[in-house]
Amino acid sequence: MDEKSTNLADLRKQWRVTFKNEPPQQIGRWFLQGHLHWQKQATEHGGLPRKTNSQLKKLMQQLREGKDMTPTTDLIIKSGTKLLREYKGVKHEVIVDADGYRYNNNHYRSLSQIARDITGTRWNGKLFFGVKS
Repeated sequence: MDEKSTNLADLRKQWRVTFKNEPPQQIGRWFLQGHLHWQKQATEHGGLPRKTNSQLKKLMQQLREGKDMTPTTDLIIKSGTKLLREYKGVKHEVIVDADGYRYNNNHYRSLSQIARDITGTRWNGKLFFGVKS
């Protein structure tokens, strides 16, 4: 995009060429310019990662279907992460796997099962290990 083309009419022309559709009505110069710059960068260097595009498409579909879009406060824990917790003076280490968790050389499907084994009582596992607010 030509840096000198900053008037609204030129930006609208560039939008039509770049996106092959009409620019949004009542949108100002800075919005058009920003999106045109982003598109140029995405074309030259690659756009969003495939996973991000997939998540955005999923969210757009949920929005179209009128589904609940309330954000979650839970953290997503990546495979290989070590969760550490000291309980009654004993340190406990859990390794996150792709299909569950490893603790004391045993495989578990949930953190709650591990927390129950450690404490002897029912616990929310994510709360016990500090990965849920």
